[in-house]
Amino acid sequence: LKFVNVAQPRYKAVIEDPHNMAVMFSIQAYEAANLALFTDGNFFVIRNTKTNHFTQVPIRQVSAVSTDPDDSATIWYIQRRWQSDGKEKRMWYPLSRYKKSAGKIRTEINGVAVSKDAVIYHQASHRQTGWTWGVPDSLGAMVYTEAYSAYLRDNAKLVKALSMIAWKITAATTSGSGAAAATVRDSGGGIGGTAAMAAGNQLQGVGVPSAQVNMNNGQPLIAAVATSFGIPVIALLSSPGATGGSYGAASTLDEPTFKTMSSVQDMWANFY
Repeated sequence: LKFVNVAQPRYKAVIEDPHNMAVMFSIQAYEAANLALFTDGNFFVIRNTKTNHFTQVPIRQVSAVSTDPDDSATIWYIQRRWQSDGKEKRMWYPLSRYKKSAGKIRTEINGVAVSKDAVIYHQASHRQTGWTWGVPDSLGAMVYTEAYSAYLRDNAKLVKALSMIAWKITAATTSGSGAAAATVRDSGGGIGGTAAMAAGNQLQGVGVPSAQVNMNNGQPLIAAVATSFGIPVIALLSSPGATGGSYGAASTLDEPTFKTMSSVQDMWANFY
């Protein structure tokens, strides 16, 4: 948007159109575009060249692609397949920049018509040399996110298991300890269980008491997630405790995070 004067009537009318605001030029639309790169690595938008109305296309509707024979990273046409009024539709759309450079475009590809009144725009994330498609922003963090989630679940189960034994009773006889256990259980309101045993026996928990279970020991796992996103752990967890409560450490991470977000903004500025 910074490369054109959006105050000009022909741009202003397109941007302020209620339909386009909902699809492309609102906070919700920006969020949807970012999420598309986060989960799919690719963002597709169709523009009707007659009405200047935009349509976001989910990646599941992209069914085929036609590229430059000498460069698979240069897309010429994208095919869309979708359901409309209970019927399946298929249509090829030329990329906007290809249509401008090629001049005349094809009327059909492999028996499927090429749209005359619409073009498609494509934004890819983390696309490497020669790749046609991008990869999701979340791909690098997926493995460590699952590991961190499993770590938290396991710790929660450990705390729950340790909390089941709240009392230890040692009596001279087995019958005496059993009676005492029943008394404690009945008066304890269902909180915690009782380990009852005869004299000379010992029950010891495996690991540490529940009060000492530290969920923060999984920080290296969540740090790997934050690194893949290019943000600090503090920002990912929304907690200064991620760095041991050091607000100084949090402030030193502002500049790298700012630069990462600025590069994302510049990418979207170029796209729009």
